Amino acid sequence: MNELNTRDRATALEILNNPESKWAVMRQGERLKITKRPSVSRQYDAGRVDRLTENWTGGFASTGDSDIYQAAKVILQRARDLEENNDFVEKFLHELEVNIIGHTGIRLNSMPKNGDGTVDKLAKKAIESAWKRQNIPENYTVTRDTSGPETDRISIRTVARDGEMIKREVKGIDNEFGFAIHPLESDQLDIHLNGKAPETGNELRMGVELNEWKMPIAYWIDTDHPGDLYFWSRINNKIRVRVPANEIHFLKKKKRFTQTRGVSWIVTAMRRLRMLGGYEEAELVAATTAAAKMAFFTRIPGEGAGYGGDEENREPIRMDAEPGLMEELPVGVGIEKFDPQHPTQAFPDFRKAMLRGAAVGLGGPGYNTLAGDLEGVNYSSLREGKLSERDGYKIIQDWYIKSDKDPIFRSWLKHSLDFGLIKLDNGQPLPASRFQKFLNAEFKGRTWQWVDPEKDVKGLALLRENNWRSDRDIVEGIGDDYETVLDEIEADEKEKEARGIKSAPKRPNQTKPAVQVEESQG
Repeated sequence: MNELNTRDRATALEILNNPESKWAVMRQGERLKITKRPSVSRQYDAGRVDRLTENWTGGFASTGDSDIYQAAKVILQRARDLEENNDFVEKFLHELEVNIIGHTGIRLNSMPKNGDGTVDKLAKKAIESAWKRQNIPENYTVTRDTSGPETDRISIRTVARDGEMIKREVKGIDNEFGFAIHPLESDQLDIHLNGKAPETGNELRMGVELNEWKMPIAYWIDTDHPGDLYFWSRINNKIRVRVPANEIHFLKKKKRFTQTRGVSWIVTAMRRLRMLGGYEEAELVAATTAAAKMAFFTRIPGEGAGYGGDEENREPIRMDAEPGLMEELPVGVGIEKFDPQHPTQAFPDFRKAMLRGAAVGLGGPGYNTLAGDLEGVNYSSLREGKLSERDGYKIIQDWYIKSDKDPIFRSWLKHSLDFGLIKLDNGQPLPASRFQKFLNAEFKGRTWQWVDPEKDVKGLALLRENNWRSDRDIVEGIGDDYETVLDEIEADEKEKEARGIKSAPKRPNQTKPAVQVEESQG
């Protein structure tokens, strides 16, 4: 690269600052040899705008709330329509109910500790027994018709479909513990309620009152569902109440930090599943038509009888199809088959590809579960797929426990202790002053049976023999409480001894010998 001398630099600067001076330079015969450096451009390919991507605007760099606000109502309505009319969306929601909550619900494991670190078994029994009674239909909801596990199953379905759900705590209600949950759909939190809250002056964003840090401090709830079109007795007398945030459990699974409201979990798969449903319906109609094997009678020009009257008044020729029936056609009449070939050979593979894409977008159940298609599945692929699904379910379980079960249990426990409603077997109430001790508990979601029990049990036994897994870890990994299992084993042995029944001898170890770790000689 040629270097510019001092005079050339000065001349170049003069040209840049005063473009007209270049003509004077040229008249004087000046020749500047400026070597232009090659332009270097580095950027993401996804950020390039060319003829193939010019119509891909991607919208503005807006917040999560802005994106939700623009499309929330339409997405909500379409998600509910798919739940009612699309088999695969219903299957997705059903699988969430089964795998996140299960038939017995999410189980409480109370672990109040004594000063020496041991579990206070009497308090544990009292708390777990009281919580079990709280979860019966008469105690759990304000309507007194829905149990705790059933409420959880409906809640998971609702949040996945609508993207959000509200649960309000109601204290002082007439049931055993004076505590119940009032489940509400998010329609009762008006997304168009924005501005400033009366009295406080706080920001109102889509029905949620926020403080300066965008933390919810209250929810403005409509007392009646705006979609209750046929039974809303107060349609002209809309009532909205401000409920403090400490009485509300607002369930939503956030994808962005700038998100105050939730969005349906099926949003990315909605268009694909809707169009696939239309395609399947069209193929079904076409296949039904093809199965009829219809035919048309045609008239051959120049053949047949003479004038037979007015064409408009002539009766069309009809023939009933019966097995083995053969008939003679009139002179001058031919037959033309109508035989549409449906379903097409491409239908199964195309449908499978679309459902695989939808399953990826939905999360949770994989394609084989969602479509009920186990064709070509072997043990390895089935196990890999199931383990991946279960890892996803565990994430949702953890979110649901921390967002719903833990805070509701905390409120219920404090309320019940304050009023002396949790009692030991001798009738003595647990002291409210030991709230923190009794709060020590954890919820355990459902677990799953092994894909191949024999192989998996042998694997766990091998891990235990080598001290790579503890008994507690293995027992709790299959969804049981370790202390409860030990108590049951102890009770079983005592019962057998009292009845004179000998326990079955232990089977010899069938697993591989424990791995021997050689000590270093150096």
